[in-house]
Amino acid sequence: MYRKVPLDLLEGTKRGSIISYCAILTMVVLFSMETISFLTASTLRTDVSLDLNKDPKIRVNLNITMMDLSCNYATVDIVSPLGTSLNVTSHLSKYALDAEGVRQRYMGRNTQQHDIILSDSLVTDTIEELHENGEDAVALDEKSFEEGKFKV
Repeated sequence: MYRKVPLDLLEGTKRGSIISYCAILTMVVLFSMETISFLTASTLRTDVSLDLNKDPKIRVNLNITMMDLSCNYATVDIVSPLGTSLNVTSHLSKYALDAEGVRQRYMGRNTQQHDIILSDSLVTDTIEELHENGEDAVALDEKSFEEGKFKV
């Protein structure tokens, strides 16, 4: 039913026996190393901690300067260790820079951010006092407010 193997293929050679012994030795070494590794009691370290923060939101401040990247392409995604991701780009303030790296006035601001407070109750100085200290303050009246509102 089956063909017989020719006798010249059944003859043992010294080279063949060396290769066979090397293969058997390799298999025995690998088997014993895997068995020893399996049987040794390795301690599994886990690091689980509860977040005790009761606030629903955490404020994170970043200051990243990318000279050759347009503000339209800059996004921030947060990925948790569990694999869930959250896009937080809508809560960023982006400023365009000129060729020297100096921030341009109010260009490239994030127009999707709607959860900011538009006034600061802690600022009690007048516009003149702010201008003395070198702060960038602009006097607002109804006309300049309407013009500035549509530049964004």
